[in-house]
Amino acid sequence: MSPTFDPAALLRLCTIPKIGAQRIRKLVAHFGTPENALSASSRQLVRVDGIDHTLAANIGKGGDADFAQMQIRRMQKSDATLISYWD
Repeated sequence: MSPTFDPAALLRLCTIPKIGAQRIRKLVAHFGTPENALSASSRQLVRVDGIDHTLAANIGKGGDADFAQMQIRRMQKSDATLISYWD
C-alpha cells in the first residue's frame, strides 16, 4: 500500500534547485512524508544522505508554493491524477 501525500508538498519539493528524484525519495523515506521533510530543520535535513547545508537551506525555504498550487489547479481542471514513485 502506498502512503498518501499532499501532492502540493511533493510538487514543492520538486521545485527545489538541485534536489532531484533520488534525494526526494531519500527525504520521504527518512521523514515519512514530503510535508515532514519541508518542515524539518537544517540540522535534521543534513542527516539524510546527499543533503548538504546548502541544499538543506534551500529545502527550508519550502519550494515554490505558487507553482505547486498552479499545477494542482491544472490537474483538477483536467481531471488528472498525480502519479508518484510511491503509487
